Amino acid sequence: MRPIPASRPPASETAPPHSQIPGLRADFPCFRIWREQTCDRALYVARSLHLELNPHTVVTDDISELRTALEPARRLACPRPHPAGQAPPARPLQATAP
Repeated sequence: MRPIPASRPPASETAPPHSQIPGLRADFPCFRIWREQTCDRALYVARSLHLELNPHTVVTDDISELRTALEPARRLACPRPHPAGQAPPARPLQATAP
């Protein structure tokens, strides 16, 4: 008889405290970051506030994996917001010299 493999505990039992999410929001201001509770686990979601910024969406049950996925976008400047009620420009705006 084969032993039954031990299952991984649900992320909701091993999830870090909610206090890490505000730190992530401060580190990545161009993303909306939140925690979702499903039936049996917690998921961390990050969605870009700008179409030009990648990655656009990250969903994971590991908050350190979320941070790693967003790290390349950390030092990028948030694109300039478009006027309310208007679509963003088709091409990214070129930076102008002062």
